[in-house]
Amino acid sequence: MATFGYCAAAVIEVVDCNFDTAAQIEALNRLVAEQPDAIISIPIGNKDVAEAHRQIQKAGIKLILIDNAPTGLLPGQDYVTVISADNFGLGQMGAELLSPHVQQGGTIGLLSYGVDFFATNQRDIAFRKWMEAKGPDLVVKQAKFLDVKSVAAGTERLVESNPELTGMFFVWGEPAMQAVEALRRKSLFIRVTTIDLGNDVAIDMAGSGLIKGIGAHSSPILWACLWPTPRFCLCWAATCRHGSPCPALP
Repeated sequence: MATFGYCAAAVIEVVDCNFDTAAQIEALNRLVAEQPDAIISIPIGNKDVAEAHRQIQKAGIKLILIDNAPTGLLPGQDYVTVISADNFGLGQMGAELLSPHVQQGGTIGLLSYGVDFFATNQRDIAFRKWMEAKGPDLVVKQAKFLDVKSVAAGTERLVESNPELTGMFFVWGEPAMQAVEALRRKSLFIRVTTIDLGNDVAIDMAGSGLIKGIGAHSSPILWACLWPTPRFCLCWAATCRHGSPCPALP
């Protein structure tokens, strides 16, 4: 939110989509009806949300995408640009941070996001590739979750089927903390690394908790504040944020 202040922007609404494609589609449709000057979106489910994103520029609203473009959307026609962090590099970072906490020949759990989402896919791939290249003696056991509410149960199932686990990686902070809470309830000391610097994971790591490493990047929203614009909306997967910022997009 502070970034919009740097861009002389006024935030007009905040909506939490909880990584729900239906909620993101509903939010985008409503925003189009409100006719802002621009919308920033982190699409989830790719093809499932493609049409809702396509309607934005058709309505004369500038669309800026973060991390990926929904299936079939064309640059210059359906959106202005795509901006992204190095999600592959972040996945490598998560692997490198976890490796010192796992003994030689140990087993690591990778609980992946089961929705077609470019950023988390890249983090997963990078984590596994790093482990294959730098820790070939380590065994990676992978499972998937479809929403954050199912992470605790998924963590418990992964641990029960692989009691030798000594480390786990999660592609972002919220499911990591759900897993940490589940592990604590079971009195299990399994080290965890994750991506994105949220308050809860940072506090846990600072307090010598189960979080042993966090890969993070600076806010891509600041990268988007390049041209002044009167009304600017953000609609993304985890937190559909809608606002009014800076610079007039070309």
